[in-house]
Amino acid sequence: MNKMLYSRHKQRKKKPERARTAKTQNTSLAFFEKNRRTNMEQTSKTPWGTTEGLYDPSFEHDNCGIGAIVNIKGTKTHQTVEDALKIVENLEHRAGKDAEGKTGDGVGILLQISHPFFSGVCKELGYDIGDERDYGIGMFFLPQNETDRRMSMKMFEIIAKKEGVTVLGWRMVPVTPGILGSKALDCMPCIMQCFLKRPSRVAKGLAFDRKLYVIRRIFEQSNDNTYVVSLSSRTIVYKGMFLVGQLRNFYNDLQTQTQAGSVLIRTATWYITVRSILSAAMWIRC
Repeated sequence: MNKMLYSRHKQRKKKPERARTAKTQNTSLAFFEKNRRTNMEQTSKTPWGTTEGLYDPSFEHDNCGIGAIVNIKGTKTHQTVEDALKIVENLEHRAGKDAEGKTGDGVGILLQISHPFFSGVCKELGYDIGDERDYGIGMFFLPQNETDRRMSMKMFEIIAKKEGVTVLGWRMVPVTPGILGSKALDCMPCIMQCFLKRPSRVAKGLAFDRKLYVIRRIFEQSNDNTYVVSLSSRTIVYKGMFLVGQLRNFYNDLQTQTQAGSVLIRTATWYITVRSILSAAMWIRC
């Protein structure tokens, strides 16, 4: 009997405690809701305007610049490339530079692979890449040291072969390093392109790109001194630690009239790729 009374007494004592907890939670929710509404009211007075439809000015934030340009008819022309280069040159206010003012924190361009252009340059190198989308192109930032560079290239070729993909050849990307600032020049990698043949048992398009992605991931996890800028049968990326006006002049490919595309994305966003060891951290611009 005493135990039952003691138990009921404990239950009665807990009720006010639960009530206080619920009251505290309600008070906290009310506090945060009030703050949220206050912030929105204050934000709505900014130059960004007021909340309208799906737009909420409270989500406004600073970011680096990005631009995209397309030909709505899907026609590939060098003019599209030229227009994309002009986009980034107009985004100078979104880009960073060093104290010397000669090295940028990076800029890049993503564009469709121009088959006429790459077919021509590969024939000059002595090999045939086949028809459009029958090959993939990898853009690589390799070590400047020749021994390390050859080891990285050989490792990539072995990995590709194990995945059933043949490496057709490598191409040294023509560049103009003289326009770079001293900091960018000091850490400039050896920039090369690799051409891979699509296996007959792998379909064009996404199936082949998935195969290339697997090769890239295996290589990245096996190598710590090479950065794969892009590896695809559809798109290619040109980028580096440039000022906004240096990209078109650094990569000679971008000045060639046969370098054409119908969809291009131009970005001025930087990130740091950190591998398993600290010394392998690379400042990259995407």
